[in-house]
Amino acid sequence: MKIKEQTRKLAAGCSKHRFEVADGS
Repeated sequence: MKIKEQTRKLAAGCSKHRFEVADGS
């Protein structure tokens, strides 16, 4: 169960980072 939560957090973080990078460019 915790692994799922971690994966979700990781995915959300990656998406956010990708968004920020795209915005910065």
